[in-house]
Amino acid sequence: MKTNILLFSLRILLSISVFSGCYNPISTKIPPRAEKGVLDLREWDFNSDGLVKLDGEWSFVWKRLLLSKPEITEEAPSYFVPVPDNWNTYSAIPDIDSRAAYGYGTFSLRILLNEEQKEALVLRFQDVGTAGAVWVNGKKVIRSGVVGTDENSSRPQYLPRYAEFQPQSNEVLVQVEVSNFHHFKGGIWEAIRIGSKKEIQDYR
Repeated sequence: MKTNILLFSLRILLSISVFSGCYNPISTKIPPRAEKGVLDLREWDFNSDGLVKLDGEWSFVWKRLLLSKPEITEEAPSYFVPVPDNWNTYSAIPDIDSRAAYGYGTFSLRILLNEEQKEALVLRFQDVGTAGAVWVNGKKVIRSGVVGTDENSSRPQYLPRYAEFQPQSNEVLVQVEVSNFHHFKGGIWEAIRIGSKKEIQDYR
């Protein structure tokens, strides 16, 4: 009888050991934040460390759509601004109307990836105020509404979007054109996330 109990206990311990070896707990690693338009993820493994919010300081050019209207060559100052946030709060930009926040602009973020990153990545794009388009290395991958330079040429839309892309190097340039002529708040309202396809699917 004692022998049977001992064997049963050993089987339970073995099962727990095997399960523990397969179990991958949620990562507690704190992701870095963007600083001065750069997000350094060279020490980040999306498969083991999880998703990353593209939060922090982005480069921002007000009243320029750098990708959809590149023919406008007049120079415009760039600013480092917090994302996500309402651009009503960007007090360093003199002609943003904090009451109405109508206007348009381009946000840019350079992401440095781990050199071992070979798999495709996915962007999860949430609501913006109030129309947006996302470009990765100069290629448009997401559109939400129609970005324009006035109320007639723009159309708002509030839907989450997803885009898969294959990094060609360990550096990725993400740019977001945003326009707002329909809401009292403008800008990138919510965090943009990046991660492996599986992590993004699980997050949904």
